[in-house]
Amino acid sequence: MYIFLFKVEENRLEFRCENTMPAVAVSNKVGGIGLANIQRRLGLLYPDRYELEQIENENRYMVTFMYNVMNCIIVDDEPLAREAMKLLIEEAECLQLVGSFNSAATASDFMEQHVVDLVFLDIQMPGITGIEFARTISKRTLVIFTTAYTEYALDSYEVDAIDYLIKPVEAERFQKAVEKAQSYHSLLLQEEKEAIETIVAAEYFFVKAERRYFKVNFSDILFVEGLKDYVILQLGEQRIITRMSLKAVFDLLPKDSFYGSINRI
Repeated sequence: MYIFLFKVEENRLEFRCENTMPAVAVSNKVGGIGLANIQRRLGLLYPDRYELEQIENENRYMVTFMYNVMNCIIVDDEPLAREAMKLLIEEAECLQLVGSFNSAATASDFMEQHVVDLVFLDIQMPGITGIEFARTISKRTLVIFTTAYTEYALDSYEVDAIDYLIKPVEAERFQKAVEKAQSYHSLLLQEEKEAIETIVAAEYFFVKAERRYFKVNFSDILFVEGLKDYVILQLGEQRIITRMSLKAVFDLLPKDSFYGSINRI
């Protein structure tokens, strides 16, 4: 497949792709295998943060990246508290509310299937407390605690919470917490972009490790292991450890060749 760039702006990219293989239907639009590869890799690098539209003709497309919007959820067992937080979130342009839950268990189920950048998390809840739930959340997801009790402040920082809001939450204080989360979120996005530099090809991809890029041929991979927020790529005579999710690596690899060769530690 060949990629031709026409325009690169701050958050937009215009390109044309030509297939070196026969065209196939993609997402009910005219397109080919090349476009399918591009969509798959955009999904890995920018899940739920891009829009792909067709322009002019069947081979020319525009990608718009939504860097500054954070997908967030509310986790609080009190209905009134959830509604109050929802109203604050709706006033913040950088936030997109994608879920509201009355328990950590239901929130956890949702987060397994959806990208969540920020959690507004109550601390005192029946069953799993907010502190306990925060310890299970990936470092890629930021946490802002919301509680009526000041005595939990120390515990919140022990689990690397971005901020700690006392109910009832004032709009000005809420905005400061969101700005802090947005700053951290920008750093995480940059880290993710640098971690996975994917070349649209059938035989290899690039990953960043030890402050430089490594070309990884699919044929050289013996097995892949997940280690918390990192992945170990075991090659014939080389071991590469890179900061990316196990799912991201799995989606990059040919399924017919690597099924069963991926493990989580």
